[in-house]
Amino acid sequence: MSLAPPDPVADLGLRGTIAVVTAAGRGIGRATALLLARWGATVIAVDRDAEALAPVVEEMVRLGCRAEAAPADVCDETAVAALFASVAERHSRVDILVNAVGGGKPAALETISAAEWTRMLDFNVTSCFLCAREAARHMPDGGRIVNVASLAGVSTSQLQGAHYTAGKAAVIGLTRHLARELGPRGIRVMRSPRGRRSPSAFAPRCTQSGNESWRRGCRSGGWPRPTIRPASSFSWPRHSPRTSPV
Repeated sequence: MSLAPPDPVADLGLRGTIAVVTAAGRGIGRATALLLARWGATVIAVDRDAEALAPVVEEMVRLGCRAEAAPADVCDETAVAALFASVAERHSRVDILVNAVGGGKPAALETISAAEWTRMLDFNVTSCFLCAREAARHMPDGGRIVNVASLAGVSTSQLQGAHYTAGKAAVIGLTRHLARELGPRGIRVMRSPRGRRSPSAFAPRCTQSGNESWRRGCRSGGWPRPTIRPASSFSWPRHSPRTSPV
């Protein structure tokens, strides 16, 4: 089933922007990449699984969108630096970064080894840190960084292990810090609880009708449910250096 929104989408000011989306081979990352492409962004779809990326990019191209596949392990510092250097070389900048990498598994505390703890934190939060750091270096005129968090980060996970809860809590703390630090440079940093986002998280000119179009698509079953927030909460960073609420 195609993940293209069922309703026509107005111009939200994303045409010509360069968006990097991690974990784009499946799930939330895939849905977000298709969303941004449909709204006119050039999407750099990142995933360590090159085979999973191929059909996603093919679908975006079939919809008449601009997209590139960029297989990379975003837990690897060298690979992340090379990824963003390559994007900057081809497109001169990055406008949007969506850190959608993350996940966990059930595990009792006594069964979690130090190596597994480190691996899970690398997967959930170090990947966000590495990508945000490199993206910020290539946002000379401002931009947006969206970190996909989880309600486990403000409470606890009833399904995953302690290492997942700790990782998602760290994502929230990282997001708050980066919002304060990068805001004066016109880079807005925000978190999106897993599976809940609205057009206003990405769009420079998101209207209420744009949000409603997105919500209708969500209710149809093709997209994750969004967070209900006024579009005016998120002005495009080129017009305002303020940090986003996180």
